[in-house]
Amino acid sequence: MHLTIKRPARVRAVCRPWPPKGPFNLLIHCDRHRAERVWWVKSCPEYKDLVESSAAYRNTPFLIIGAGAAALGAASTLIDGGAKPLIVDKGRRPGGRVATQRPSRTSAHWFDTGAQYFTARDTEFRALVEEDVGRGTLTRWQPRVVVATARLETGFEQFTLHDSPDARERFIGPNGLKTWLAERLFELPAEMLPATRVERVWSEANSWRAQTTDGTTVEAARVLITTPPVQAEAMLGQTARAIDALASADRHMAGCQTVVVSAPAHPHFDAAFVHGAKLAWIADNASKYAQATGPTHYWTLHAGVDYSTQYIDAEPSDLAAELLEEFTAITGFERSRIEFVHGHRWRYARPSPSAPEPAEPPYAGLPDNGLALAGDWLAGGRIEGAWRSGVAAARALLDA
Repeated sequence: MHLTIKRPARVRAVCRPWPPKGPFNLLIHCDRHRAERVWWVKSCPEYKDLVESSAAYRNTPFLIIGAGAAALGAASTLIDGGAKPLIVDKGRRPGGRVATQRPSRTSAHWFDTGAQYFTARDTEFRALVEEDVGRGTLTRWQPRVVVATARLETGFEQFTLHDSPDARERFIGPNGLKTWLAERLFELPAEMLPATRVERVWSEANSWRAQTTDGTTVEAARVLITTPPVQAEAMLGQTARAIDALASADRHMAGCQTVVVSAPAHPHFDAAFVHGAKLAWIADNASKYAQATGPTHYWTLHAGVDYSTQYIDAEPSDLAAELLEEFTAITGFERSRIEFVHGHRWRYARPSPSAPEPAEPPYAGLPDNGLALAGDWLAGGRIEGAWRSGVAAARALLDA
């Protein structure tokens, strides 16, 4: 991503150190070496007037809405096909549900709060993954994984642990999965418009229009939407009725309540699939680090579908006590050694049982009219599924 400011301006940037001392001029080039230091740029209110070639932000051959794994697959495919897409996303940083955070901006520690790892079965996706393993932006994760099964004894919930038979090959980012995805996107010769929420998408005069909440209108010959289906349905309005995959869109995705805690390392396992309980997954993020960073360990706790659905409107911090009680029962840690660090509510975390059956190719929409939808909800879940869906949707629009 390359943004050149035409004249001195006050510009807000998510970078280190922040905030800067007073007004400053800014020329930013984001590549894989600086993705950790400079992620997204959001300017003062005169943004569109300050960016050179601002017409690219108003008229583009291909518009991609969303900046997650599906957008990565779509943008790469469009660029390989000779197109230069514009990527618009409501977040200040790319990633979507591929999310990594740090307890503070200066901390050496990090934790994945969204996707924990991914697999690579598809031949094309596997080639991309192996390339990134070779250059060090991805690595294989080989944790000690157990299965924790809940049982009730004398009125108290206890857990039986046994080694997990799931020996699949898992990939992670050595600096968090979000960093890997951001680096991949920043390398692309694509225009990006961050911190911009698309409110409405409609067709007009043989093209498409997208209106953002700040009043900007983008005209595009073709549009590819990678947001969760309920958000895509809201953007498209009446047009959504013509897309079968968006029927009952509000039931296609399930939520996930997530809590991160600091706790000791466990002597016998790094991660656990949890059955029959409120939790569904726990993992020690320190097991993903390339090198030890001290005695502090940050554990990610994902609640299960049923529990998350029941309490989807609750603040994660309000659920922490219940989830930490289970975490204590699974790990055997003393409660005094566990501290709540962070919580996140994912309203649209994973495909639900009512999501459309995965199809081939895994996309939806009206490609002959220049509109396509992509996302893991059309491909059976997983980062790989989202990427494959983005690729398929982009190819459909290129061929239309």
